[in-house]
Amino acid sequence: MKRLNMLNNMLSIINITAAFFYFFSKSQLLWLLVGIQIIIVIYFLINETSYFVHSLFWPIFSASLLILPWPIAFIFPIVVYLPLVLLNNKYKNEIQWLKTGNIDKTTIMIMIPVIILSSTVLILWVFLCKPDLTDIMKMVPAESVIVIIIIGILFSVFNSMWEEIILKGILWNGLELFISNIIVINLFQAVLFGVMHYNGFPRGVVGAVLAGVYGLDNFFHLINLNSAGQNYLYFKTTKSTPEKSIKLRIPKTLKTGSEERSEAGSIKRIDPHIPKAQVREISVDDFLFHIL
Repeated sequence: MKRLNMLNNMLSIINITAAFFYFFSKSQLLWLLVGIQIIIVIYFLINETSYFVHSLFWPIFSASLLILPWPIAFIFPIVVYLPLVLLNNKYKNEIQWLKTGNIDKTTIMIMIPVIILSSTVLILWVFLCKPDLTDIMKMVPAESVIVIIIIGILFSVFNSMWEEIILKGILWNGLELFISNIIVINLFQAVLFGVMHYNGFPRGVVGAVLAGVYGLDNFFHLINLNSAGQNYLYFKTTKSTPEKSIKLRIPKTLKTGSEERSEAGSIKRIDPHIPKAQVREISVDDFLFHIL
């Protein structure tokens, strides 16, 4: 187990290093890092399923960045990774972040100011920093304004989904295997999010810092939490039982395994495979305090 943990720690460092090299210098050293990634992933495949599932994405991602043009390089890894994992029940059970949520009025009320604020910051960045966006302008099709707006909205939606899947899903779950502090994990993914935008939009040092702060912002975690979606909390009411219950999927840093908490406040294990010593009782208020 110590060897697995050591290799997983090494792989996580290599993944982040590879991203820095690609988005800053595109050094040929990346091929060496990809080779090391592949060797470690094969070792995990032979020895430990959970580590394999959380690490498989990264050599595919790194190799795609080196070989394929944008935006295929960003789409291809997910198109390959998700079917490989989700079509295999053994691997599918290891994916904890792929949860669908519900959009209600509260979620919308949180989203509206976030969208307005982030859009305003981007507009101010363009006017104040006056960045060179020639390469981006060349990608805009020669179509009517309405078509361009539709394409822009679709691109924004799918681009955001891609970023959330990689950073708040695959990367976050992988880091949870060896980092016990949610704040540190959040900082890791936020820094990587900023690095990815160094040559993107927004770009440059200022753009990377803005993107990093954007990725760190707890408003996005609050949206996920309220919609019962991807990262932190999965609510499911059970109407068939006499007492209304809520199933909580708690991050590893707070609790391991699935639990059931009744409105009266009691918590009991519902997964017999999770050792009792690994489950500790906390209130929902304490849980919210830890993640927000």
